[in-house]
Amino acid sequence: MNLKPLFFIGKRLASMALIVVGVVIILFFLLHLAPGNPAQILAGFQATPEVVHQIEVKYGLDKPLYVQLMTYLTNMIRLDLGTSIMSQRPVTDEIMARLPNSLMLATVAIVEAIAISLPLGVLAAAKAGSRFDAAVTAFTSIGVALPTFWTGLMLMLLFAVELHLLPAGGIGGPQNFILPSITMAVPISAPIIRVTRNAALEVLEKPFVKLAIAKGLSMREVLMKHVLKNALIPAVTLIGLQFGVLIRSAVITETVFAWPGIGKLLVDSIFARDYPLVQGTVFVIAIIYVAINLALDVAYVVIDPRLRSGVSTEWRF
Repeated sequence: MNLKPLFFIGKRLASMALIVVGVVIILFFLLHLAPGNPAQILAGFQATPEVVHQIEVKYGLDKPLYVQLMTYLTNMIRLDLGTSIMSQRPVTDEIMARLPNSLMLATVAIVEAIAISLPLGVLAAAKAGSRFDAAVTAFTSIGVALPTFWTGLMLMLLFAVELHLLPAGGIGGPQNFILPSITMAVPISAPIIRVTRNAALEVLEKPFVKLAIAKGLSMREVLMKHVLKNALIPAVTLIGLQFGVLIRSAVITETVFAWPGIGKLLVDSIFARDYPLVQGTVFVIAIIYVAINLALDVAYVVIDPRLRSGVSTEWRF
């Protein structure tokens, strides 16, 4: 029995735990270094110092930082993320009410990005030097350069305000997914197209591809059976890296389109200085990110048969 895959997964799980704990600790100190007192905000700026102190005692904000940190880490291990200062609801309930909305939007965006990027990258390589290739290259340059908030606002202005074809924001039917998902898909599809194109160009120069063409296979069959399959290996690696971009763009996109997800929840909780909600939201985002990277590490091994006998991929950030 080959135990290397089990050791590989165990090593990655240990790395996940260390990364998540590190993110939580860094965020904890950054939040407490930021200006503003959540107890003062909750009590109101006209409240007396006695009232503010009572709120600090209630939420443990009067204790030394290291005591607050140890308490939070202990509760985190038990999956107790505390109570939101603003809503007085458990942080877990607040996050779980928003998380499905973010996951649905992110899934639609990544599917759109992959469905667009892989075919365009392979076709651009097959038609290297043509006008089509130049147009695809121009699209990737523009896609990388455009700020996410600007893309979202321009799509909203065109399709919602001017043409009245799509809703400007909020969540509802399938039409509500179109503008925010495209806004999130554009910045992650551009680099995937570039990597897929470059990988496909290398594959097209391989002897086995030239042999397949010499045997009479159509270019479509060559691209589908040989080029795309081999170009997937670096593309999958980059897709894993793009999840970080996807999470970052989700925060901006959900704010622009008033999408009730954890990205908008994070922004609102930061402005409210709601420490437990900010920490809990980032904790969940960190778990999702490292879990996706673990899944892609495993997928990378499955796609590339050369790595199955000796799993040796390195953790990617």
